[in-house]
Amino acid sequence: MPMQLVADSGSTKTVWQWIAPGGAVHEARTAGINPYYLGASDIEAILTRELVPALAVDDVATHDVMALFFYGAGCSLGARQALVREAMARSFPQASIAVESDLLGAARALCGHSAGIVCVLGTGSGSCYYDGSVIAATVPSLGFILGDEGGGAHIGKKIVTAFLRGELPPAVAWRLQDDLAITKEVVLDRVNRGPMPSRYLAGFARFASEQQDDPYVRKVIYDSFSEFVEHYVMRYDGKSRLPVHVVGSVAFHNLAILQAVARDRGFVLGNVLASPIDALRAFHQPGA
Repeated sequence: MPMQLVADSGSTKTVWQWIAPGGAVHEARTAGINPYYLGASDIEAILTRELVPALAVDDVATHDVMALFFYGAGCSLGARQALVREAMARSFPQASIAVESDLLGAARALCGHSAGIVCVLGTGSGSCYYDGSVIAATVPSLGFILGDEGGGAHIGKKIVTAFLRGELPPAVAWRLQDDLAITKEVVLDRVNRGPMPSRYLAGFARFASEQQDDPYVRKVIYDSFSEFVEHYVMRYDGKSRLPVHVVGSVAFHNLAILQAVARDRGFVLGNVLASPIDALRAFHQPGA
């Protein structure tokens, strides 16, 4: 029963899709696979413990997988791509395995075979000019400490900083403290000494999305998106003639604000997806 797997991975989770024997699309979620943080044995363990049992529910054995397309955070460099590819080859010895960056995955999901400016607004942020085949230009995002404008960690940092300085509107501050039970000591400890501080800060962006009707919170999100546009979108030569496509939960859950930024900055907002996985599976589906 030959079949193929398609995966979209971040540091937190990996979403896998395949077409089951009956023709239905099936999906599984495993831990994130990022070669910056995991070695080959760690990746193989995730596949063995989490993915292989999910496939077995559909009576799919590892030797049935003939093609595997993996798009992941940390997979833009050849050495790290090779590490992921080698780990996956141990679990899927019959498969042809392609490992690419999450940014190329976003481009293929959003644009298919057409040119466009591609943006990622999730926990972090990223962007590129995609010519319909390859990433032709990119502006480095620099991570949440130096950059990542428009991403969840950037918005969350603005929200929690305003809270700690007493600048949030009282009603919003009360809801934040009630929902997340935070104190200055807890925040500083998690940001300065805790694991994955960007993910922690992005949690405050989820709160901000829920409070986006508040004028202060809406302006925080608007300003963060505007900074992203200024430092990234406006740097690409095609910004005036090509659609700007966006993928990521932060963009999807704050779509009205993103649309307002597009109107104010004069660019055409194209496709906006919460996740690229459905479009990626369709992109690689035989005959597509």
